[in-house]
Amino acid sequence: MTPSLRQIHAAVALARTLSFTRAADELNISQPALTVQIRNLEEMLGQRIYDRDNRSVQLTGFGRAILPSLQRLMREMDATLSDIQEIREGGGVTRIASLPSFATGVLPRLILDFRSLQPQAHIHVSDVVASRVFELVQRGECDLGVSGGPHLPGDLEVLQSGVQQLHVVFPLGHPYAAREALSLSELIEQPLVMMDASTSVRTTLDAAAAKLGVKPRISVEVAFMATAVAMVRAGLGVAILPGAAREVVIDPEVDSRPIADAELSRQILFVCRRGFTLSPTTERFAAMVGAAIAGI
Repeated sequence: MTPSLRQIHAAVALARTLSFTRAADELNISQPALTVQIRNLEEMLGQRIYDRDNRSVQLTGFGRAILPSLQRLMREMDATLSDIQEIREGGGVTRIASLPSFATGVLPRLILDFRSLQPQAHIHVSDVVASRVFELVQRGECDLGVSGGPHLPGDLEVLQSGVQQLHVVFPLGHPYAAREALSLSELIEQPLVMMDASTSVRTTLDAAAAKLGVKPRISVEVAFMATAVAMVRAGLGVAILPGAAREVVIDPEVDSRPIADAELSRQILFVCRRGFTLSPTTERFAAMVGAAIAGI
């Protein structure tokens, strides 16, 4: 059997005071209740911890030997209970895997707003490509995930979804700047800076091109949107990226226009593991993220 937290507290308090009266007062229990706790602990361990008579209480040799271990157990258990209480009150770690475009665009403001409400909460962000988002949530390495659809593993559950318009991104002064919108058929013959095949943007573009029965003219392939924008800026082609991506919005040397094809809208999925109970802190953060995705 394992000693209870009450028994450990009783043994340590008695060792500190060497008085049943003072130890009982310190623990806010009756002296008979303290006596029962000590006796039950000794019976469980099969050894006397204290020698006592009507006048004094002293640790036995066995009691002196195990006291450091009991003190360590008490500190660890008290710390664990404190951690649990902190999590119940809004602390703990929330782990979210996210598309880089969402992690650099929407997520920073959400975390700032959430921390203003729950300053003791900790948010860990893994900014990875779409396929990795699902993997991290499936394996339990992240509690929440923001990824591109539409293919969702069966062991994940959608908390919220949204649709993100894809744009053609081009250098300043490009003829496309005179247009309000373009179609994929107009872009397909252009040299394209393409995202890597593991990204949801590329998956969306490949599916739309296949539906048209055309093959994109690839100039260069990259893994990150910031790199794609740099390639566009250098004149290596135009790129198809989310129009709201921070990399597009903040760069003063590029511009963008929406692509009218319905197939060039990327579905955004906010997911967690199916049947997994989130902590109270993570549930509250998930509500904020879900509201933001619904408004995309």
